[in-house]
Amino acid sequence: MALAGHAPAKVIGAAALLKDRPGFDVEFLTRGSVPETPYKTGRHEVLMVMRGHWRLAWADGEKTLAPGDTCAVPPDLVHSLAPAMTGEASLYRVTNTDDPAGATWKDAA
Repeated sequence: MALAGHAPAKVIGAAALLKDRPGFDVEFLTRGSVPETPYKTGRHEVLMVMRGHWRLAWADGEKTLAPGDTCAVPPDLVHSLAPAMTGEASLYRVTNTDDPAGATWKDAA
């Protein structure tokens, strides 16, 4: 959780802890990883809640996400994401990339 204290921890991706390019990036977020102000991205996002409850809000509504919930956020949706309670809160955010999807390892020949 400490790695994501002030910014998302990059877990899987070209510049992440696990260097791979499988067609998506994975980040680990905790309280304080991202500002609570609305943002948008031109990419698909999938949010997978691990601990705590998170509030996902957009212009026409909001939802509270609980541990075990998975939520797909479409590209270009202006939204905000923040813990909805005190205590530990963490989630994984998966974002598509321009890399081709699929396995990226090579067999030793």
